Amino acid sequence: MPWARTCAGSRAPATRGRPSIIVASALFQTEILWLISASTTERRQVALTAVVTLVFAVTKFSEGAFIVLVLLPVLVTVFFSIHRHYKDLARHLSLEHYGAPAQTRRHRVILPVSGVHRGTLAALRYARSLSDDVTAVHVSIDDAEAERVRQKWETWGEGVRLVMLDSPYRLLLEPVLGYVEEILRHRQPGETITIVVPQFVPNRWWANVLHTQTALWLRMALMFKPGIVITDVPYQLDEPSRKSGASGKRLA
Repeated sequence: MPWARTCAGSRAPATRGRPSIIVASALFQTEILWLISASTTERRQVALTAVVTLVFAVTKFSEGAFIVLVLLPVLVTVFFSIHRHYKDLARHLSLEHYGAPAQTRRHRVILPVSGVHRGTLAALRYARSLSDDVTAVHVSIDDAEAERVRQKWETWGEGVRLVMLDSPYRLLLEPVLGYVEEILRHRQPGETITIVVPQFVPNRWWANVLHTQTALWLRMALMFKPGIVITDVPYQLDEPSRKSGASGKRLA
């Protein structure tokens, strides 16, 4: 019989992938036994995943499995950290055992002023709508410029007090932060501090790069200070001179 001669007269060639086949078969049988004898709980799923990862890491180590050995623990750590973050966030935001929220007894508004213009007046009107306790703050770099700001504020400031902060090193943000820190040290219980920042918005997006983003830097510096609210008051520039020139041409 042909099959008998083949079995008796020839020698079967060696199979190069025989260890991998045996391991894969044993892994398959192990997985079937897990599925039959055990319920699919999270702990057993994690154990089965660890077994699969370990088998393939050993059998395919030289073919790139070492990347999995490095990448998988990192991904697992990142995912567990994200999950822990969301659980902590939900716990801090939960209303269980929270009680009544704290009442705001005083609302103080600080208005940083780089100059007196239309955007400043829009922010001033918004600040006065929040509270009667409004303080404008100007960082003085040049004495002549500070005097011009003081004179304009007497005309347009609507009676709101103006505090001049000297900055001999020509710093803009640090004097304002120092002033806010001084107020925080003397803050009363139940007092909320709102910083209203005037911000003019150019017609072209790329023009924002040419201006200092004071509200952004203040928010980053005071983000983790409790009891402080930072509000932007945007003022859109409509280029009235260009529009008036265009309308004059049409009338002509």
